[in-house]
Amino acid sequence: VDISSTMLSTRHASLRGFTYDPAPTDSLAGGLHPAGVYASSDFFTEDFAPMWGAGRADLAEMGRLGANAVRLYSWRAGSGRNHEPFLEAAVAADVAVALPIDNWLVHCLSHAEAQPCQALDAAAAISASVSEARPHACAIAAWVVGTEYEKFGEVQPTVASVQERQRDLEQALAHLLEAEAAVGWPPERLPPITVPVSLDTYLSERCPTLRGSAACEFYPRLLARFPQLAGRLLLGLQAYLPGPDLRRLLQRPGGPDSLHAQLLAAGLPEVAALPTLLTEVGSVEPTSPAAAAAELAAACSGGYEGAPLGCFFNTYVTRRAPPASLNSPPDWSAHVRWGAAGFHSAASGAEWRPTSHRLAAFAWDPAPSPQPRIDLRALGGGAFGQLPQRSRPWNAQLAQGVRFAGTSEWPSYLDWRAWDSCQGCRSASEHISFDSSASSFQVQGDWMRISSERGDAGATLSGADSAWHWFNPPRDGTDDAPLEIEFYFLLDGSAFSADIDALTDQMWGALWAFSHGEGDFGWPSGGEMDLLEWLPKFDARAGGLGATTGFHNVVTGAYPPCCMKADPVMYPYGLQGSAVVGGDGFLLPHDSKFSTWGEAMQRLAGRPQATMNRTKAARQLYNNVVHVYARGTSSTFDIFAKQRANPLAPPPISVTTTADTMRAYGYAQVFRAYGDFGSNNDCSFHNAFPMNRAQSNHGPWDGKRCTNWHQNMHFVWSIVRKDVNHEEDRAIVFYLSDIHVRGGSKHTAAQEPVDSPPGRRVVTEQDDVRPCGWLEGGPEACNVRLANAVAQLDPHDFTSHRVSLQVPSAEYPVDTLAATAGLEELSTAMSAAAAAEPPRPKLCAPPFPSPPPSPPPSGPPVPPPSSPSPPPPPPPPWTP
Repeated sequence: VDISSTMLSTRHASLRGFTYDPAPTDSLAGGLHPAGVYASSDFFTEDFAPMWGAGRADLAEMGRLGANAVRLYSWRAGSGRNHEPFLEAAVAADVAVALPIDNWLVHCLSHAEAQPCQALDAAAAISASVSEARPHACAIAAWVVGTEYEKFGEVQPTVASVQERQRDLEQALAHLLEAEAAVGWPPERLPPITVPVSLDTYLSERCPTLRGSAACEFYPRLLARFPQLAGRLLLGLQAYLPGPDLRRLLQRPGGPDSLHAQLLAAGLPEVAALPTLLTEVGSVEPTSPAAAAAELAAACSGGYEGAPLGCFFNTYVTRRAPPASLNSPPDWSAHVRWGAAGFHSAASGAEWRPTSHRLAAFAWDPAPSPQPRIDLRALGGGAFGQLPQRSRPWNAQLAQGVRFAGTSEWPSYLDWRAWDSCQGCRSASEHISFDSSASSFQVQGDWMRISSERGDAGATLSGADSAWHWFNPPRDGTDDAPLEIEFYFLLDGSAFSADIDALTDQMWGALWAFSHGEGDFGWPSGGEMDLLEWLPKFDARAGGLGATTGFHNVVTGAYPPCCMKADPVMYPYGLQGSAVVGGDGFLLPHDSKFSTWGEAMQRLAGRPQATMNRTKAARQLYNNVVHVYARGTSSTFDIFAKQRANPLAPPPISVTTTADTMRAYGYAQVFRAYGDFGSNNDCSFHNAFPMNRAQSNHGPWDGKRCTNWHQNMHFVWSIVRKDVNHEEDRAIVFYLSDIHVRGGSKHTAAQEPVDSPPGRRVVTEQDDVRPCGWLEGGPEACNVRLANAVAQLDPHDFTSHRVSLQVPSAEYPVDTLAATAGLEELSTAMSAAAAAEPPRPKLCAPPFPSPPPSPPPSGPPVPPPSSPSPPPPPPPPWTP
């Protein structure tokens, strides 16, 4: 795309900015605001100047940090709203503004008859935005049309729904261009336009394997319909990737998986040639300043072919005071969406009130499109928040926070979006008739929980739909670090009291993981890791085993567990004739004589094996906090656990900590397995038992594909009871901390099976979940159970990072900002990027240029004045 004749050629080399959504303390950040507080999420009118103008001076602080742009999410011009003070403050801070045409404006422009849109004149709002911005043209960095609009209003977007969204975008662009022409915006100073798409969707028939494939649907049609966008259209990406991965994606010419190469391969050279703008880059979790600076240096500072024209850093930075007790709601502070700026908001006591006539002129943002309603009667009757599983007091042992031995490299799992899938439900189909997944899932503080209220009730939640939470064990021959998985849990069986062994006999809950793939590539071909699984009473002659660990693959299916050897961890007292020994010492158990967690903990305490009882040993894993640390290399996988752990004081554990040191810290080694678990075709277990045919859906071994070992693993969190009828009314509550994951590789590094069919992407496929009719909504809706609950019931305890509670105050606080450690590190990185570019003048002072004159009145021509007027001064140079 030739950009030499556009304003981009005279701008500085790149935009370095923050996303900005300064919702005050008493708002519902990211959603609708409570009646009587704020009627809109547009916080950029003069009424809110104490936040970004004189007072807290957010815009000035952004400029001081080295930012030269800011991206907004809501801007509703007209109806008496005045944004001029905000634009003037941006110019004074030398910070250009990327103005939004938000998703609701795009949608309602094409669907004015829809009930949520009837109170919103989208066409008038877009025209008013353009007219309002025109006198401040030199301060407008870009028009941002929609935000991941391909997913708007869709719990599960499809290719067909994306194509419908394309038509909405075309109408919005047409109206935007018409509005620019109507106000006489100088052609040489028209801002660039971008339509941001998410990189975590695969929603195109033309580019089925491309990250952010909605771009293949949107951008070719926009360029074809609007030739005048040549030189203005930027490929907008919402890019939550580590800096090196992001750079590899953008590099031109890049590898076969690069964005440029895949667009060319799809026959879209016009899209491949577009400059990119990273409209969000960073993390949806609180991002460390060091990580943000590294991201900036790796992908956003230029210096390579294909570097983006700009980056807007984003994270959700929240700070909350702990509740007085775990049974009272938390006191949330404000949510400030300031990218990696690293600011927290805290109520300061300084309060102000927008004038009432301005509030009366505001229009409510429309409510989201209705989703299938969850039947409260099926959830147990009564109000959602008053259900027994939701109103139950939290275990008093969890009143304090949680600390980990290391920092996670994955997003937090303390959020419903990490669990909104039912992959894994088939294993419970014979034992559950009542789904308590949505009704019992809760997050509070540093813990989350699910529960089973009665014998036939259970929960199955998994992360199969959230690519950012998938993981891969380290691959041999790469620079992958060992995989570390760290978490705490508490299995609350207090309802069983003195009959605790009955809990062991029926409890079949687990935290486990398996990979993607369907049909012949689905379970068990992808491998299974039961990191923590309670094995109930399967044999009438013996009781349940309690907490255990077992891995499974295509040779063993659901039973027996694979990949063990006769070592001091799993068989410390010999095989006792309970397993077949194969090649390289691998075992094929035919009896569950391997060590359980309870036995391992008793051995650590010095108890002789001859005096152990498995059922009694299992009691150690109930009603107390257990810390779990797992690590896997390309040859072994080990798990350590400590009962009665202090979640505020983990020892300095790392991949180099020896087993002897772990024992000295009080951790029992509860599991060891052998294999190259990161490989996509590890054959060691097949070779150990060459005469054994594969189980389940995989046919006889053909000597080529052994198993699609452990690619794009996702966690499954479940409570299932075995052979218990609904009359059992003693509740089981499974508490889980956040899960910290480090090392290994993320979903972008997954390897396809060795014989993956052409055109398929096995590592993102999901197997059929039927029969899972016990799930709320059935198989068709099982992957959106939590999303439906959010849409219909608005639970305030589905995430620990959502600011959702209204403070009991009639005032409107101007929150203070408290700098987070390391903020200056990001500032230094931004300043270094600026120093590598040519000097640029400051933003021009508004108003510039003037609107066009009104048409002359009809009638005879007016004679010219006796002396000509002097020519207007030349416009100042265009800068962002």
